[in-house]
Amino acid sequence: MNRTLKALHVIEKKDDESSNLKEVNKATNTWESGFWKITEERAKELVGGVLYIHKGQKKPSHKGGVINSYRMVGDRALFTFVADSKFEGIETHKNWGNEKRFSYWGEEVAQPLKDLPMIFVFVGWMEKYRGNKGDRLINGGRIAEQRQHGVEVCNFKSHKGKVYGNFGSSKGISSEGFEKLGGSKSQESVTGTVVWIAKNEETKKTVVVGWYKNAEIYRMPQKLDNPSKAHVNNSLNKYHFATEQNQATLINSKNRILEVPKGKGGKGQNFIWYADSTIGAQFKSKVIDYISEFESNDDTFENKKGFGKGKCDPEKNKVVEQAAIDFVSDYYVSKGFEITSVEADNVGYDLLAVSKAEKLYIEVKGLSGKSRRVGISPNEYDFFSQCKPSYVLAIVSEALSNNPRLTLCQYSKKNGDWYVVGDKNAVLKETPKTAAIIEIK
Repeated sequence: MNRTLKALHVIEKKDDESSNLKEVNKATNTWESGFWKITEERAKELVGGVLYIHKGQKKPSHKGGVINSYRMVGDRALFTFVADSKFEGIETHKNWGNEKRFSYWGEEVAQPLKDLPMIFVFVGWMEKYRGNKGDRLINGGRIAEQRQHGVEVCNFKSHKGKVYGNFGSSKGISSEGFEKLGGSKSQESVTGTVVWIAKNEETKKTVVVGWYKNAEIYRMPQKLDNPSKAHVNNSLNKYHFATEQNQATLINSKNRILEVPKGKGGKGQNFIWYADSTIGAQFKSKVIDYISEFESNDDTFENKKGFGKGKCDPEKNKVVEQAAIDFVSDYYVSKGFEITSVEADNVGYDLLAVSKAEKLYIEVKGLSGKSRRVGISPNEYDFFSQCKPSYVLAIVSEALSNNPRLTLCQYSKKNGDWYVVGDKNAVLKETPKTAAIIEIK
């Protein structure tokens, strides 16, 4: 059966000298994009279709528009299109080539988050949510905590390419709640975003711990066929939510700092919050921005945890963390300090460095990429704020490379501000969020 081309998704090159996206008429908002290796037959078929520009295969489109013409340069096509904001924020996850993806009439394209229903689901606090082996359930209810057997313990356990989520209700979502998500009486499920929230054991605040994008949200619990061993061990044979594993993101526990509003208009006592108040709508918008920032910056948060190709995994995180600790320890030993590791003590810093002249409290952040933007947990930020003169934030970028980059941040009593050791031009930007995001520019 012949299929008609509907759209072309392409990845914009980052090198300004070889940019494949160029504005040609500001008055009409007309742009050109090329040079794409496409047959002239296909290029001709795409006229009248849509061109979506992405920064990566897993990134939503940041520009797009209806293609009105093309021209061939050798075996490559250059398209002219009129940009329209309605084609921004569109995601497509499957069947990419190296730099482009074709889509056809009849195919579904993921909608922007702002156009999909969003539901906030309260669960107990865990580190990994992949079974209760070595992972303690906290604030999940008295009986669940005693037995370490809550329904949420496998919410991020990958099973046959998907993850299946549960919360503390055996009856599913109420009819009224399902209608708030846009579901009708005849529908079994709706597609939307599930935002998982839990009570932070340190701060006692309810915070965002992760999310499912493009998830199926079911009215009633569904049977889980052929469950994994972890699901069987926890007597989990049903689920309320499901999505592809590469659409599920779990935030490292140290970086779960986005606080959920409570009180009038905020989350109440129920497991589910639909955020259908003015405060809720504002928070939804904040969460959408948060997700976008999180996913567009691989190193925005230290040791970001997700699923699927291209995202950090827990084992790699451990290697990065240890490499950073070792690098910083060696550095201070070479300066005449004695080093004591207090990582396991949860005291707000990782290393105690003592010399004849001074005592330093060092928090180490390891990153696999070049970024110097890290998250500090509430406990770390509290120590960071109280012990400024002797506190050192040590950021190790490219921690697994042959030439890691060490950035040391300390507080100057004289200037009353933070500075980057040995770099007068660097600027330390602190963005408090109950804890803080630290960025070096």
